[in-house]
Amino acid sequence: MSTWLDVTLTTEQDFSLGTGGARAYLTRTHPYVPGSVLRGALAAAWLASGGSTDETFRTLWDGGVRFGPCFPEGAFVEPQSAVRCKYHEASAGHREYVDEAFGPRPAGCAGGWERLKGATVSAVRPKMRPSSAQRPGTILVESGQLFAYETLPRGTLLRGRIVVPDGVDWAPLAELGRIFVGA
Repeated sequence: MSTWLDVTLTTEQDFSLGTGGARAYLTRTHPYVPGSVLRGALAAAWLASGGSTDETFRTLWDGGVRFGPCFPEGAFVEPQSAVRCKYHEASAGHREYVDEAFGPRPAGCAGGWERLKGATVSAVRPKMRPSSAQRPGTILVESGQLFAYETLPRGTLLRGRIVVPDGVDWAPLAELGRIFVGA
């Protein structure tokens, strides 16, 4: 039987986990910590604390241990089968969200339906942080060099799980305290 470890992360500062592919000048953030990021942060903490890339390291980080995502409290993931009325109005006469696993979409939606594709819905809203490039040797902003990125707020509490297969000693994971995640 597998061992399930509960993980709790509390951010000590605003943080950003870029989704890649900035649009125009804005880099969006994931609304959660992906399992691959948690895995990498724990591995980096292991190595920074003097751990080596011996058999224990390979067993924990390459041996079937599953690192799940950490979601902010109150967040959930929409099912892959969920759709949303694109331009829903209260007077439309049908529900805004429909899970097609339990029946077909209602007829008569003028705006069309869009798939939610497993989107994460969270009460934690990212805020936009502007940034700019400065002209070298001056206090002036370089023309055309204004950027922004999204961050999740300091103090965000995130929870997730790590699943450890039978026979794997997970004690080294419990010894890791502070980890660094995101930017």
